[in-house]
Amino acid sequence: MILKKKLRKNESSIMIIGVGAIGKRHLQSLIKIKGRVHLYLVDPILNFKKNNELYKFLGIGKIKSNKKIFIYKKIEDWTNKDFVLDLCIIATTSDVRFSIFNKVMNFVSTKNIILEKFLFNKINDYYKALKICSKKQITIYVNQWMRESLKLRKILSKYRSNKLDFKVSGVEWGMACNIMHFVDLVRHFKVKNSYVPYVRKANLSPMIRNARRNKFFEIYGDIEIKYGSHNLYISCTESKFATGSAPDGIDVEIKARDHKKKLIKLNLKPGLVKGVENIDGNVRYFTSKIELMSELSSKIFINLKNYRKVYLPSLNNSINQHLPICKLFSKHFEKNIKTKKGLCPVT
Repeated sequence: MILKKKLRKNESSIMIIGVGAIGKRHLQSLIKIKGRVHLYLVDPILNFKKNNELYKFLGIGKIKSNKKIFIYKKIEDWTNKDFVLDLCIIATTSDVRFSIFNKVMNFVSTKNIILEKFLFNKINDYYKALKICSKKQITIYVNQWMRESLKLRKILSKYRSNKLDFKVSGVEWGMACNIMHFVDLVRHFKVKNSYVPYVRKANLSPMIRNARRNKFFEIYGDIEIKYGSHNLYISCTESKFATGSAPDGIDVEIKARDHKKKLIKLNLKPGLVKGVENIDGNVRYFTSKIELMSELSSKIFINLKNYRKVYLPSLNNSINQHLPICKLFSKHFEKNIKTKKGLCPVT
């Protein structure tokens, strides 16, 4: 049953704005949280679906009686500004995300906000967001989730004291939309929040393909990034496969520059990592399941609510990460498909 009643204040309260593919994954995880949970979904498409159709659309099946779902067509319909949410997730596409973020700051009271990435598709919006969050006492994070994986952190923990070269490569892995996950992963290896990634070199292909979502695009080629004491080499190749499909997964090689016999190679697929490690001639092969993003959402919420501890980058830190990449892509789009200056149509 979908409810549209007055709010109660004794449950965990979470708002999800935008219930496309990613918003649904958040919902499917968060609805499994123990105890009473009120979930407020904001998306105009939901108003046109009956209960059974809606559950099927959201992929959640029948829900328990201690879970309640409320639906709203738009942010302006939220009339409970005095009610403080535990969390608001903004999972819209990047072209409208800043507008939605701005409305949330005006219409919604919440303890925490999580924004999806690629953050915004206009460079000016990054600077506007920095001004807004500097005036508000709200913790704001960006869902660059790789460092949230405990299993992945354990695999890589023995490299935290080294200066590293990262090589991330593959076919159709969605470099434009996924590069920020790997940029943030480097931060696990003692990169200070004050540091900004520096694009040293880029050899991008003039070939630009439509992304899975309409009016967004994917980029191919090679990028070299300096981040703290580490180097990040990014490569993505076009193929006959669907854009962003990563049929063979994503290959990641991490090599210690200050310990020449310390190397790990990983192949990442959804929920799975396979790898080989070679430290001073001791070779170890391993396969491990890693948490899916849809499994991490509930964990992130519980850690935020109970412990105030997460590994997601803050909005400020994420903007510092995004801007060098966004500026690079924006110029590439402007040159090759004649987009407006300062526009980065990546989702």
